[in-house]
Amino acid sequence: MQLLNIFNTMGSGVAVPEQEVAPIMQKLQDNGIVCKNEITDVMNAIEASLTDTEAFSAAVVTRAMSPQLAVKEDGGIGSNRAIIRQIYSLMDLMDSEGFDEHVLRNIEKLPMTYCYKKSMIEFAKADRKLVHLADKFILRLALKKLSSP
Repeated sequence: MQLLNIFNTMGSGVAVPEQEVAPIMQKLQDNGIVCKNEITDVMNAIEASLTDTEAFSAAVVTRAMSPQLAVKEDGGIGSNRAIIRQIYSLMDLMDSEGFDEHVLRNIEKLPMTYCYKKSMIEFAKADRKLVHLADKFILRLALKKLSSP
């Protein structure tokens, strides 16, 4: 939906001036769609997907980014890396016994996200601990939701 909004804003086939590319990428980062350290990778993927007759457009961004995108719980999108980084930063809010009491009291205010296990495994092939932590985190959230009145 977010990429569709970008597409509708710019229109199909509308080229974006080069000086506007950086602000667009900044908006993707500000909205949690890509990580700060991921913008160079995204730009390289976009440049690699351009043809000689094609200019920078929403269609190009969508085509370049779609293999890395996953769906968040709130219906938004994000790159696998951005979603896992968000989950991982929420994991820092947990103590050794689980969430501390402050987090439990305010859990509904946290920006809860998840991505499908397949996407997590594709992203974290070399880091099994990260996949395990994300699974544990999602399970704790589910149990918390079930046990709340």
